[in-house]
Amino acid sequence: MAAITGEPLPEGALDDAGFAAEHRSALADVALLREQLGLIGEALAASGRTVNDTEAEAVPPPGRPKAARPASGTEDTARPVQETGTETRPAPAPTPPVRSVPTRSVPTRSVPARAPGRRRRRVPALAFGTLAAAVAATLVMGLGWLISQSGMGIGVSSGDNASSAKHEDGGRADSEADSGAGSGNALSPPYVACARLIVEGTVASVEPVPGTGQNRITLDVDRYYKPAKGEDEIVFPLEEGADPRLRKGERVLIGIPHDEAVPDLVATGKEEIARERALITEALPTADGLPCEDGG
Repeated sequence: MAAITGEPLPEGALDDAGFAAEHRSALADVALLREQLGLIGEALAASGRTVNDTEAEAVPPPGRPKAARPASGTEDTARPVQETGTETRPAPAPTPPVRSVPTRSVPTRSVPARAPGRRRRRVPALAFGTLAAAVAATLVMGLGWLISQSGMGIGVSSGDNASSAKHEDGGRADSEADSGAGSGNALSPPYVACARLIVEGTVASVEPVPGTGQNRITLDVDRYYKPAKGEDEIVFPLEEGADPRLRKGERVLIGIPHDEAVPDLVATGKEEIARERALITEALPTADGLPCEDGG
């Protein structure tokens, strides 16, 4: 629909390759329709000029119709009187000519001549109306096809995006459920009871440790959950391929089991940290009175 109305697309709509291809195809179809309509309009304008010229030639100029010539034999046949020296004698009477019945010139006047002009004008008018109807039908069908294609493209794109998002959410949930010591364990007070260190702070540095496949992370701690307090700066190792990959200046909440040096809880991002913080705070009162079932 945006290709027909010229409205701007929503932000990020062209990130979907399938939708972008459908949109480009729709734009090309609209441009083709506009070009064809322009050509049809020029043809109709030329046809209109031809009809006007034909009508102008068919109508005779205004004025009086030409008078019919008198038929032969209608003029006065009287001869003048011949005069001689002494007396005047009438000329011999001429032989009366055979008079033919004059034909009427009415059918050859201009009024019947205009009838063919009117008939010629009706034929182009009929063709003009038929062509206009065909153009309108073509335009409606073309726009309908574009709208249906645009709607299908948007529907398919939206369905694909929703399916992809659902798949990603399901995969993330499965990953969290499958991790033995992931953030899901922070939901229970036993995890907090068996944790050696749970703190929140900002990454001060990330240094690779040669030959180990690990990075040395230095964290400026500004909040202790377990124990209640400690050093302002702690150092711990983290696998180079760990997800999430920590960067200098990034805010993070970590949890390290009692018999481990590598954290099994790493939360980044404002929303994730807030969620884990709320769960840990809720579990702390119960965890204080629980023994660690792993023997810690």
